Amino acid sequence: LESPQNKTYKSGSLKKQGRKTKALNRHWVVLDHHQILIYKSEKSETPKRTLSLSEITSILPLSNTNKDGAITYTFILCHGPKEDKKKEIFCTDTLEEMAQWVLPIDGLCRFNFDSVIANPLTAKWEENRDAELEKGKLYGKQQLLSLLYKQPNQCGIIKSSFDEQEWSYTNSG
Repeated sequence: LESPQNKTYKSGSLKKQGRKTKALNRHWVVLDHHQILIYKSEKSETPKRTLSLSEITSILPLSNTNKDGAITYTFILCHGPKEDKKKEIFCTDTLEEMAQWVLPIDGLCRFNFDSVIANPLTAKWEENRDAELEKGKLYGKQQLLSLLYKQPNQCGIIKSSFDEQEWSYTNSG
């Protein structure tokens, strides 16, 4: 039986922007209970990078139109202390795929249902507004939930804070 600590919540291929070259390269990404593991490929045994979910301070899910007219979907994971804030930038092929990554990351970051998804009306967005506004449209948590579940207030995950249990519920029961 797989315990919540060892559970893989999501895995798949994502484009990630490099820190030095800023080029987008495909990586195999694994989301588990405590971290995001970034591998060079699906066959790699050792991750290139590990990001603790507890370090994530905000998530910026964005879309923009590039010079060729194509829409790109990007989510930025901001992490680290304010004085040394770092960003990991991932790109997906569709808005749905972005939502399928952003929502579980958000749900696993905090156990008290306090979302770290940036919202144009919150202080979290204000911290990053000037730097990120030019990048395109920002998606809020309700928009992402509506996209995937159509009735966002009738689905989700409930987590127990004392014994690491969790229960999923959807609008179909």
